[in-house]
Amino acid sequence: SLCGEKQNEYLTVVPDEHNYVLAEKKERTCEEDGYNKYVCSYCKKEKVERLYHLGHNYVHGVCSQCNDVDFPVLQNYVTTTLIKANVTIEVSSYNYGFLFIKKGVVGQGSGVIFKKEGNKYYVLTNNHVAVKEKGYKYREVTIKDYQGYTYDGTVVCRSADYDLAVITFNSSKSYTVMPLAEENPDYGEDIIAIGQPQGQGNAITYGKVVWYESITIDDAEAYQSNVVFKVIVHSANTNGG
Repeated sequence: SLCGEKQNEYLTVVPDEHNYVLAEKKERTCEEDGYNKYVCSYCKKEKVERLYHLGHNYVHGVCSQCNDVDFPVLQNYVTTTLIKANVTIEVSSYNYGFLFIKKGVVGQGSGVIFKKEGNKYYVLTNNHVAVKEKGYKYREVTIKDYQGYTYDGTVVCRSADYDLAVITFNSSKSYTVMPLAEENPDYGEDIIAIGQPQGQGNAITYGKVVWYESITIDDAEAYQSNVVFKVIVHSANTNGG
């Protein structure tokens, strides 16, 4: 105040309570720990919260966190449970008139049971399996389960645009019902393909989702012309269909 000289005085103010803000994060996995690092916005003091690894959470042999596979458990689940949701579908075509004219099996493929109402089961399959042979008015649908039991089936709806069809059959037996997924699988996810190729018995193959692809099919009998499908491409061995 006499000569105008300045002197700076620095005071360190310690807050009554730290204000920690998340500064760094590492996700925990089934096999590795993770952590959250917090830093006080006032004094820069750090605090680390350790997140211990989860451990594999196997659901029917596949870890729900990282898709690691316990093959013995998975094999048991597939052969005792999943296989009960798979059926073989055979479609014959015929005409009524002065003569009963029937053509042999014109459509064959696999389907999966996705819904049940009382003794009625709903099967999802492909439209090209359920379609009638050109020139025939009626169809006869046969459903065969994993043990060889057969039932009369009825095509209740189908879409050429999506190559999908729904077939129903009635049975007092208990079959596995597989719910439809609500979202697309991720790349690298595990794929189990279950079917009865050429009606020769149950076949189970294993692979992974490789990529998605849009394909164009021009088959005027089974589809509308130049239909574009978005398909899941996977490495599980299946037939050309």
